[in-house]
Amino acid sequence: MAFFKKSLVAVGAMLAASAYALPQWTPNTVNSISFNSYENQYRTDAACSAAPAFCLGAGTGPAGWQMVDPRITGNLAVGDVFAGVVEVYKTQPSGWLQSGTDQFTGYFSQVVVGLDATDPTKAVVQLGAISAPAQDPFGVLNPGEMFRLYTDSSTQLQLAGVTVGQSISSATDGTIWGSLGLPTAESYAYTIDNLTLAGADVNYTAKTQLALDIISTGASYNLFPIVKANSPSEAPQGGVSVNNLNLFGDKVTCTAAEIANTADTTVKCNDLVGDGDVKRNPLSNSPWFYQVNDPLSISLLPEPGSLALAGLALLGVGALRRRKAQ
Repeated sequence: MAFFKKSLVAVGAMLAASAYALPQWTPNTVNSISFNSYENQYRTDAACSAAPAFCLGAGTGPAGWQMVDPRITGNLAVGDVFAGVVEVYKTQPSGWLQSGTDQFTGYFSQVVVGLDATDPTKAVVQLGAISAPAQDPFGVLNPGEMFRLYTDSSTQLQLAGVTVGQSISSATDGTIWGSLGLPTAESYAYTIDNLTLAGADVNYTAKTQLALDIISTGASYNLFPIVKANSPSEAPQGGVSVNNLNLFGDKVTCTAAEIANTADTTVKCNDLVGDGDVKRNPLSNSPWFYQVNDPLSISLLPEPGSLALAGLALLGVGALRRRKAQ
């Protein structure tokens, strides 16, 4: 299902100035990123026509799509899409807090590309980025994208008492920060789901695992090149990378040797890694049925030289930089 508690590992510091409000990062430490994410499960009209009892009917989704009925146990199929909005409301230790004039929001769309229900209590739901515009119910993303993030200094993200379209509009009305996807064999996204419980069940929860890369940057992107990471809590796709950068006890950063050794499937190195819990949305007047909220983390090394090099952030995404000798 979708969004997550993540560990994000990057090198650098914020750009010196911008015309828009920006999330703030602290170099040489692990930054925690607190967020809320909201989503719905959608199925195409064609798939719903074949089994109409499993969908909520025309008009419950955008043109060509319907919401999947969350009251039905195990109602999940390859081709379904989980789409929604996300807001980051706090980063620490920078002390940055979301406000009406300082926001970090986004939209995401994840396609179910595989389903292993051998153990229905721990079904593995493989998620992919959209491969064609028609796979994104709301037409926000480009092929290859799974998330698109925005900075904004105007309209606050609307999550309750509005329509889905209004929420998406307020989540995407800022300046593009960047987009995330699954461009390599190292990257992955999946959910461990209990298909014996309906999504509407009060006891329903699922666990999401993500390892993504930044695939494009926008005008408000404010990080230096990324240091790849391996998830500290992920088991089926890769183990824990242990090396000398053990910030706050999170052994997440990959060594140069681990990054180069792509044949080693026990360690998978990506820009963003982590996990999180999915549950029913507690907001009764929200158009979104599911909620995910858990802190992310991002670890930043000292900036490589002067802030005059900030422009390199837009040129070197994903590349490693050697730390400047003291």
